[in-house]
Amino acid sequence: MSMIHKFSMNGYNIVLDVNGGAVHVVDEVAYNLVDLYKEKTKEEIIERLKENYTVEQINEAYDEIKTLEEEGLLYTEDTYQFHPSFVARKKVVKALCLHVAHDCNLKCKYCFAAQGDF
Repeated sequence: MSMIHKFSMNGYNIVLDVNGGAVHVVDEVAYNLVDLYKEKTKEEIIERLKENYTVEQINEAYDEIKTLEEEGLLYTEDTYQFHPSFVARKKVVKALCLHVAHDCNLKCKYCFAAQGDF
């Protein structure tokens, strides 16, 4: 499944291809078009956006997004979970909690509780 994340920050419209890691700074037309690109035809997108942009602007943005997709820079598929290095990896311990004693006598000199004076 392909996934994008988009946001605006400091006057920039940013589109992130989550699976591929590519980051794109796009104009307003492309920023609004990426939401529709995978679900609508080009004609439906033009119809939806033509009140705010010219048909030429929409066509240009559409062609740019299509090129990015064809080059593997946008809407990339998530292949990580099936990658051999992930599937065949050795299991590792990520965290370990060691309980030496379950009762505290507040006598440890290194204790954050200042040896019980709290």
